Amino acid sequence: MKEIKNFIKPILILTMTILILSLVQNIDLSSIMAKIQANIYEGLKVVKITEEKSEINDENLTIRFKVPSIHYEKDKQVEKTINNYIKKNIKEYINIQRQVNKMNTYEEPHILNITYNVVFEDENMINIIIEKDTTWGKKDYKYEKDSYVFNLKNGQRVYLDDLLKDNKDYSRIITETIQKIINEKHPLYNNLNIDKNTNYYIQDRCINIYYNPYKQSQNDLVYEFKIPFDIFKNKIEASSNFFFKRH
Repeated sequence: MKEIKNFIKPILILTMTILILSLVQNIDLSSIMAKIQANIYEGLKVVKITEEKSEINDENLTIRFKVPSIHYEKDKQVEKTINNYIKKNIKEYINIQRQVNKMNTYEEPHILNITYNVVFEDENMINIIIEKDTTWGKKDYKYEKDSYVFNLKNGQRVYLDDLLKDNKDYSRIITETIQKIINEKHPLYNNLNIDKNTNYYIQDRCINIYYNPYKQSQNDLVYEFKIPFDIFKNKIEASSNFFFKRH
């Protein structure tokens, strides 16, 4: 907390200076404020991310992937645990896709792009999404994503029932909320099965529940649903930090 206060103090001084200058000079205040906000965010982040890029070329299958590596100076064991978990899952997925490709003769070459996005971070958790985008032909595609929320105190994955541990009725609340959004003809209406393994990510004080395939060319139905934090009776840990929303 002391480190955060020491960081914010000069930012506040700089902000006040800019506000004063803006009264007497023609300054693009919105642009400057955006830069200040970005600097505050970068300074408060506790985890740094680098990436490893690579490409695999098989017959009728090209795989391009970016693997994130987190750097967490506070706890190197947590850093190692999270990196091993992510890399293991990406490697397993790539191996499965290569095996499937060998067993099938595709008419169109497939291109698989694997990337990532950090959508939430505070002093307790980090939420990384692994995005998997497959295209073939001129119009066909399939987009999937795996969201991993990690506890920065022990490196363990935070499943939905961990995040909502103080709200024992979370399954019913989420189910009823989603059913209000979709109609009875939607394939998920009676098949939501909200539990520990339900896919979710954190964004803008909401839990985003989603299903894979997330998007595909053969289907235009919505498979993601925003569940506001304040719909639950008890406080959610991820809602306690003001600064960290979406990158």
